[in-house]
Amino acid sequence: MKRRQWVWGVALVMIVLVTSLYYVAMPAFVQSQTTRVAYDRFVSGNDSFKGAQFCKTCHPKHYEQWSQSMHAQAFTEPHFVAHAERLSWSMPLERCLYCHAPLVKQGVANHEGITCEVCHGPGMTHAVVRDVCDSCHNQPMGETQPEPSEIISSTALEFEHSAAKRDGLTCPDCHMPKRDKVSFHGFRGSRITPESFKDVVRVESIERSGAQVLVTVKNTVTGHWVPTGTPASVLFLEVAGYNAEGQAVYEDMYRFEKSVYSFRYMPMVVAEDTRLRDGEQREVTFNVPPTVVRMNATLKLKRRPMILWDKNISEFVIHQRDAAIK
Repeated sequence: MKRRQWVWGVALVMIVLVTSLYYVAMPAFVQSQTTRVAYDRFVSGNDSFKGAQFCKTCHPKHYEQWSQSMHAQAFTEPHFVAHAERLSWSMPLERCLYCHAPLVKQGVANHEGITCEVCHGPGMTHAVVRDVCDSCHNQPMGETQPEPSEIISSTALEFEHSAAKRDGLTCPDCHMPKRDKVSFHGFRGSRITPESFKDVVRVESIERSGAQVLVTVKNTVTGHWVPTGTPASVLFLEVAGYNAEGQAVYEDMYRFEKSVYSFRYMPMVVAEDTRLRDGEQREVTFNVPPTVVRMNATLKLKRRPMILWDKNISEFVIHQRDAAIK
C-alpha cells in the first residue's frame, strides 16, 4: 500500500512539473526569445499622431501605394492573424504590436499596421529616416554579434555585412525605388510584388560531370540572403530529366531555406541554414541516370505551409533553364 502511495505521489509531482513547464515556463521562455522593439526607436516629433487618413489628404498617391503593401496589412493579413491566434497560448497580443502595429499606443488604429508616421514621425513632422527598417526586420542581438544563420530573423544583419552596404546603398534604394523622382511607397517584396523578383536568382548553367549533373545557381541580390526575413519562405530548385524520347525519367529538388525547431508554432532555434548569401553562386549536385539527355531546372519561391496555404501568394517561378546534357 505504501509503495502504491509513493508511486502515485511521484506521478502527481511529475504531472505538476510537466504542466508548469508547458503552461508557465515555456510561455515565459518563448516571450523572452521574441523580438521586443522599443517604441522610442521609431521616428519621434513634436506633433500629435493622426493616422494615415490625415497623410492621405496631401499625399494620395503615396497613400494608395502604401495601402496595397504588406506594411499596411501587417496586423490584418491572414497569415499573421492565424499565427497570432495559434500563439495566444503564450504571446500576449501586445507583443505583436511592437512590429505589426507599433503606433497603437499612440492612438493609431491597429488596422493601419506599419503606417506613415512610423517612418516619418507624427503629424506634420515629415522626417525621412532611412535606417528605421532594422527596428523590426532583425532579431535583437544584445551584446553579442551572431552570424545571420544563428538567429531566426536576420535581414538587417545580413545587410550590414553585404556588398550593398559597402557600396553605400540602403534598404529603400531597392525596396522603395524612385518613380518619377518620388520613392515608391508600396515596398517591393516577394509577398506583394513577386514579379519584381523575376530572375533575381538565376540558374546559370546545367552541366553533366560523370554520373552527376551540376546545376549552378546564383543570387544576384547584393543586399541580403535569399530567402530572407522569417523562415516562412523557401526557395526550391526543382529539376526534371528527360530521355531521348522526351519522357520524364528523373525528378529531384533542393531547398534553399532557414529551417528551425519550433515549439507550438513558435520558431525557437535555427536548425540549418542553406540559403544563398548575397551575390553567392553555388553548384548543386544531382545523381542523374545516364539515360537523361535533357534537364530542366526551375527556381520557385514558396511560402512554408506553417499557417495557411494560399496558392495565390504562396508560389511563383523566379527563373528556369532547359539544357541538353551529354
